[in-house]
Amino acid sequence: MSLQYLRALAAVGVVLFHQFQSVSPIFTVGRYGVGLFFVISGIIMVSLTEGRSIRPLNFFVDRLTRVAPMYWLATFVTSALAAVGIYMPSTYSHGVVHLILSCLFIPALNEHGAMMPTLFIGWTLNYEMFFYLVFGILLAVRGSYRLILLSAIFLALASFGASFGAMLPQGVDAVRFYTSPYLLEFLAGCCLGSIFGISLTKFRPWPALGLGVAIYRFVEVPLTKRIRKAIDSWQGMAESSRKAAATARV
Repeated sequence: MSLQYLRALAAVGVVLFHQFQSVSPIFTVGRYGVGLFFVISGIIMVSLTEGRSIRPLNFFVDRLTRVAPMYWLATFVTSALAAVGIYMPSTYSHGVVHLILSCLFIPALNEHGAMMPTLFIGWTLNYEMFFYLVFGILLAVRGSYRLILLSAIFLALASFGASFGAMLPQGVDAVRFYTSPYLLEFLAGCCLGSIFGISLTKFRPWPALGLGVAIYRFVEVPLTKRIRKAIDSWQGMAESSRKAAATARV
């Protein structure tokens, strides 16, 4: 199956999830289409830049001109429709600052407390642009070290989010956003692209190690959160029991 077919499959899955998730639980599987998009992005970026000398600035301009114009147009159309009361998404924000941040692909809480841009599906592009930013900067590094450095950065960010995300104070929601396990999907795609190439035909074993680590961390991160939640719950019950015992003695 080519990457174009996978892209189409991911797009259909996301549409079905958003439109029909309330109709039947079977459509909830479509939510994984976003993850598939992220993996495909990693494959394409590695495959298209491997063995080529590309300046980071040229890479950023190319990515921006491919992604931003249609997204900005859709964002302003959504804003205009909302302004005249024709279409008002439940997560829409009337703030001008939030609109600007949305167009700059900077995640920010809206007035409803949701980390959603003006065009709500744009949250995925916020992750895409962050991936492009890190990947583009690493284009200044020799090719053989790019994947190693990208693995170190994304694994460190995801690990930080898993270990300390729940402890972060209010007001640092962008930190939670940029330490999400979603980063590991981009990393998995980069490893796949380095292993098999865009044609998915070649094979090189050493990047498979990075892929294995990314998959492990993607599974382990949610598991770590569940374990920590269970520990916190146990500690809370233990503290309540101690207070109850102290009260009973009095």
